Amino acid sequence: MHHHHPPDWSIDEHSPELAAQIRSYGMEEGDVVLVGGSNTGVREAAVAANSAALELVG
Repeated sequence: MHHHHPPDWSIDEHSPELAAQIRSYGMEEGDVVLVGGSNTGVREAAVAANSAALELVG
């Protein structure tokens, strides 16, 4: 029973279109954008979603 995403959840599995957009943007602006800003925002969003889900379940 896995009701939570692992810490390194795959954006490709959950949001393939978003992943493609991030990669395209990263290619244009440089890898720093992909490694720094984009992944941080995605990870924070995932954590927020997990917190909301835990509150609903709990």
